[in-house]
Amino acid sequence: MNHASWRSIFDAYRLDEHDFSQSPRIITADEIKQATAHFRRTAEKEVRILCKQDSREERPAVFQQKGLFILPVKNGEYAIIQGEGYVDIPQIQSPVQTYRYGLDFPLETSLVGNSEMQHLDFAFASSLIRSFLVQSARFEIAA
Repeated sequence: MNHASWRSIFDAYRLDEHDFSQSPRIITADEIKQATAHFRRTAEKEVRILCKQDSREERPAVFQQKGLFILPVKNGEYAIIQGEGYVDIPQIQSPVQTYRYGLDFPLETSLVGNSEMQHLDFAFASSLIRSFLVQSARFEIAA
């Protein structure tokens, strides 16, 4: 969980003294690399790995103790922010609906490989995303 690496980063830049309730703290990939250079294992010093905190439980101890989360700002720059950066997705109660798209041609790119991006591209090209958002907006307006 990279607890030691983040403790090292917090110590190197005195982040315990930062008032996160007043403002986020921007930290760069270079700062993270410098503060973790003494670690031996890649997982303990690789910025991409250290900044991947996909769930509440994956946050390092210092983030959990202080109620913080991290967001990428741009390539090589991250914001450490106070607050709740995660959302519990509610269970879907409605039955499964089949989406039928009306393209007059096959999307050949959707037939090659099996990646997440490929599925997102197909959902966009076939208007699935648009249809979903329009349908969701109707439910929001009616609610």
